[in-house]
This record gives sequence, C-alpha cells and structure tokens, in this order.
Amino acid sequence: MNMIKWWCFGIMLAGAIVVSFNLDPILGIKLLFVGNAAWLVTAVRSRDWPSAANFAMLATVWFLGIVQYYKG
Repeated sequence: MNMIKWWCFGIMLAGAIVVSFNLDPILGIKLLFVGNAAWLVTAVRSRDWPSAANFAMLATVWFLGIVQYYKG
C-alpha cells in the first residue's frame, strides 16, 4: 500500500511542477486531481478515514478547478 501512495504522491508532485512552472496549467490540475483521487481510493481501501477525508476534500477542490477552467 505504501508503494501505491508513493506513486500517487509522484503524480501530484508532477502536477505541482507543471502548474508552478506554468507549462500547461490544465494538465497540471488534472495530474493533481488524478493523484488525489487515487490516494483517496487507496485511503478508503486501507480504512484510513482521516486521510480519506483530507484527500476527498483536495480532490473536490481540484475537480472544481477543472470545471471552472472549462466553464470560462
């Protein structure tokens, strides 16, 4: 399970790098969302409820960012 969390962290880190260097903001936000959603699923499967709640909130924020970007 720890290896999966490291993969999720790597995806989120890649998204943060893409966003911070302004390479492709929407791709970075999508990477952050995918990493957070994957971590959320991992936390729920391992019954780590505080972590699941935290990453559910973060995934929601990134999802709303994607929706807002496409809405205009």
